[in-house]
Amino acid sequence: MKKIIFLLLSILLFTSCTKVQPYVKSYRIETLVNIDTYVKSQCGQESIRVANVLSENSLMLEKMHYVSGQYNVASFTESKWSEAPNKAITAAIVKVLEDANLYKHVENTRSFVRSDLILENHLEDFMQYFIKNDTESYVRVVISATLVDRKTKKSLVSRKFIQREATKSRDAYGGVVALNKALEHILKEELVWLEEQCQ
Repeated sequence: MKKIIFLLLSILLFTSCTKVQPYVKSYRIETLVNIDTYVKSQCGQESIRVANVLSENSLMLEKMHYVSGQYNVASFTESKWSEAPNKAITAAIVKVLEDANLYKHVENTRSFVRSDLILENHLEDFMQYFIKNDTESYVRVVISATLVDRKTKKSLVSRKFIQREATKSRDAYGGVVALNKALEHILKEELVWLEEQCQ
């Protein structure tokens, strides 16, 4: 009898010390932009530096936010970004420009090489929206880009890119897939826009 009581007390002791926490899934921003290679670009003798993407504080964190209804902003408790969106998007822009071969050199902000141009991007929106009493959802990505002459520090040209995509599922995963698709579309548009400035 003492053994049974001791066994029950041991089980209660160990189970009461165990705290159950939900498993948190990490999602990444991974764009697959089909691009043309601009071997004979008019910008082929210029170098460009991609500045870190600026954004509001919530997009500089791994926490994944969403909007429900008109005013309610919340975050998913079991889903997060593997890297803050502004950092991941900065890396995606650098990769797209390198792959396009539009400029002689493409540098990020950590490079010590002096560039001819600076590309600034401001991430204004990168979120999933739930509508109609949360029965439907979509994502919205808004990026404002400015091309700056490094020597004069003057803005050469600016443009805002907006993309909205419906989600295939009303959960964090559906939002991640749609956000990546919307971002791919904007990166392609931004590349075409930059190529137009070379003419």
